[in-house]
Amino acid sequence: AVHAIDLLGQGLSAKPGKADGVQYSTSRWAQQVDTYARDNLPSAANNNHVVLMGNSIGSLVALAAATGDFVNQSSTDDTTSKCYLRQHVTGIGMFNCGIGMNIRNILKDPKWNAVQRYLLNLTFDFLEFFIFGNLSLMTWFLDKVVTRELIRSTLTELYKCAANSQEIVDDDLVDSFYIPAKQAGSAEVLCQILTNN
Repeated sequence: AVHAIDLLGQGLSAKPGKADGVQYSTSRWAQQVDTYARDNLPSAANNNHVVLMGNSIGSLVALAAATGDFVNQSSTDDTTSKCYLRQHVTGIGMFNCGIGMNIRNILKDPKWNAVQRYLLNLTFDFLEFFIFGNLSLMTWFLDKVVTRELIRSTLTELYKCAANSQEIVDDDLVDSFYIPAKQAGSAEVLCQILTNN
């Protein structure tokens, strides 16, 4: 059996924002995957062969769901009892693995000295304020720049090594990106993905 989940804010799922009390994070999505598995997969006694698969940020979500890293580590409660998948995952497929929800993770690299980290932080603050966290700009971008043609071109480029890239990038695949990008709330979700921890 294969289960495909549109995570909160992704695909055709609802796209609540900060006004609704929603902060997007890999931990939130890992919790969603774990809860989904607990509620929809066969009983634990018969289900010790779950394989999680994710693409880009989804890879990190799969890893966090499998390890239980989404549970507050300072909690004194038993993490194992809160993490259904931790007990049942036998494999993870991580495709085009993302480095995190935003690019500030590169600041953790020990190659940067204090001055470089300070300058990079200033640059990221500027980019977040004026571009990535700018809801008006993201709304305009999704409304005016994102077209089916742009998505088709981008996806075809991603699949350029495939012998049949033109067949792979069909109308259904293009629409699976285009339609969610045009839904209400998608601009705020994108802003959060690009700026949240």
